[in-house]
Amino acid sequence: MAATPSSERALAELVGPLGFHVIQAEPRDCLHLKTGATFAGNDGNGTPVLLFSERSVDPAQFAGVEPMRVDEHEPAAANALRVADRLILPAGNPRTADRLRDRGFEVVEVDVSELQKAEAGVTCMSLIDEPS
Repeated sequence: MAATPSSERALAELVGPLGFHVIQAEPRDCLHLKTGATFAGNDGNGTPVLLFSERSVDPAQFAGVEPMRVDEHEPAAANALRVADRLILPAGNPRTADRLRDRGFEVVEVDVSELQKAEAGVTCMSLIDEPS
């Protein structure tokens, strides 16, 4: 579901004072953005990386990151989750996992195959809490 102008404006008003800028990203062929693209974090060279599925997201919508396409046969790999210094990736995506490791990411693979039947994954079953 696309955001309405009023919801974008409300979010911008909320996070603007914190230094964030709101833009609307358009996913395609996926239920929601996080199933098609994930900020993977910085690679071993310090480059910020956007992990994405080409059929789900146009990476040109995002500035300040280097797009890294998941293997075309592994679109579920785009639904990854950055936690501290690790990148949690759905199991069963060996080509993408190897490419991420080659770039210096510490990849932890988790079997979420039952969740993937409903186009869900690691982002859908997570709640990250920063220690205070």
